[in-house]
Amino acid sequence: MNVHAMSVGQTDVKSKGAVGGAGTRRRWSMPQTVVADPKKVGQRIKDLRNASSQTQADVAEAIGIARSTYAELENGTGGVSIESILAIADYFKVPLDWLLIRTPPPDGPLVGYFVDHPGEIAWIELLRGMGPDERNAMLAMLRRGTSGRY
Repeated sequence: MNVHAMSVGQTDVKSKGAVGGAGTRRRWSMPQTVVADPKKVGQRIKDLRNASSQTQADVAEAIGIARSTYAELENGTGGVSIESILAIADYFKVPLDWLLIRTPPPDGPLVGYFVDHPGEIAWIELLRGMGPDERNAMLAMLRRGTSGRY
């Protein structure tokens, strides 16, 4: 197999076709800067799987990859294909940036925050269920503090 660099993240792979003859296919891989720490990303993937009470084989089958490939993703030791990462994010219904433990660029616009703590999610759901007057009253109360009263 001959691999020739094409551009950032793209390689041209020359291989023998399944039925003889040579074929060329393009394979994309993530630049190193996209995944800050593959082990941390793998742990996040493993935590998602464990929280859903599934096996590696269950998730691998659902997203269409081999269990051994999925295990490498969880261990942070395998090559990361964008297709696999997208499939995992879609399967667990989590934002891709959250899954990859990315932070917004320092000078970039911050469109939103990632919320992954159940307590914060509960607060957001509470606020979304309130009307504008209730929200303003709650915000004013929180800014004043409880003054030791419950």
